[in-house]
Amino acid sequence: ISKEKMLIAEKTATLLSSIPTVSFIGISGSLALHHADADDDIDFFIITKKHTFWITRLLCLFLLQRYGLRRQYGKKTKANNVCINMIVSEDKMSFVPSRRDIYTAREIVQMRPLFSRDNTYEKFLIANTWTQSLLPNASPRNELKEHTQYNYRLSVISYKLLEPFAKLFQIWYMKKHRTVEEVCDGFAAFHPRDYRVETMKQYERRCKLYKI
Repeated sequence: ISKEKMLIAEKTATLLSSIPTVSFIGISGSLALHHADADDDIDFFIITKKHTFWITRLLCLFLLQRYGLRRQYGKKTKANNVCINMIVSEDKMSFVPSRRDIYTAREIVQMRPLFSRDNTYEKFLIANTWTQSLLPNASPRNELKEHTQYNYRLSVISYKLLEPFAKLFQIWYMKKHRTVEEVCDGFAAFHPRDYRVETMKQYERRCKLYKI
């Protein structure tokens, strides 16, 4: 099951990497551990170029929609749909202190990288070295070949000009559907059910039970 989903994920990552403002694409969740169920969707973690967060997200969603890969809001999840459940800007790669727990650390180190431009994956790991204090024996995956794209910087500048309009449109659209999502400039987490909060409560309860 996971091998089939990985093939879809790799093809999707190739598609989204054609957007010059996409700096990194990785797989999170159960698929990152090759432990996915048949009905599971495919969770992506994306890092964007600075000042292109909103336009990059909009273009990613457009391509997913265009090729029938996007998980539709409010509709029953279809197996192998792709969900961008977290997207961050290069200047927001370091997780804020309130998110620096063992759950987030595990998500970071088990992430399976699919695409990286300009050493973004390595920069992301460096920005989150705090994970080492919680999971000192964990080794992040680093089997990626670096990707480059000839003369793409001019395109990035033009995308930045569209950023304000992309932001206004998406903020307006989200107002109708906003629930537990965490959204701000440069960071967005879309989790219909926040397993992080539930898991950490259980973890802390058991630490107290076993006096750890």
